[in-house]
Amino acid sequence: MTTRTESGWKAPIAMTCADDLHSVTSSLWVWQAYEPAAKCDLTSAALKIGNELLLIDPIPLVASALEELCSAGRPALIVCTNANHARAAGEFRKRFGARILAHRGAKGSLELEADEWIGGESELLGEVKVCEIEGSVAGEIALRYGDIACLGDAVINLPGHGFAVLPDKYAIDAKLLRGSLQNVLRWQFSVLTFAHGLPLTTRAHGCLADLLD
Repeated sequence: MTTRTESGWKAPIAMTCADDLHSVTSSLWVWQAYEPAAKCDLTSAALKIGNELLLIDPIPLVASALEELCSAGRPALIVCTNANHARAAGEFRKRFGARILAHRGAKGSLELEADEWIGGESELLGEVKVCEIEGSVAGEIALRYGDIACLGDAVINLPGHGFAVLPDKYAIDAKLLRGSLQNVLRWQFSVLTFAHGLPLTTRAHGCLADLLD
């Protein structure tokens, strides 16, 4: 059976579907489902920029939740935050005609072909900043829109693990990863999202600074 790699684990292409969509702010939504094969929660986010949506590491949503999300805007871009996060990006692209973006460091490892390979200097939809995160997994990036920062695997927020930097055994270079995350602290933000775990909505910048201290 064809598989996807998710943070070092093998997960089936028929991924778990999220039942609920959670509104975090007027421009941010998240959805999450437990994936038994990965043995962890997979979390996705959507940012509203104007009348368009930027989807981050999307997993499938039930029809009612997807309809609710699309009532907020048109899915225009899909960002895979690293080489392990193809997830359901291909299905969203096929359904909505949205373009898939990923860091050029994920090329050759991401299990689909992106429409555009980007770098750390990129700016998406004119307002979303990109930051390269070295030492995590291939092609790892973070995004910032207003007071929202979005991470991939570099930091997790999972039951049983808590708020933590990606465990060393999954990182390419754990020391480099922690140093690279300092670049995220140059941004000002109050909300922080993850590819594994629900977002921090209180003192997010300070919590990340404390974690890296």
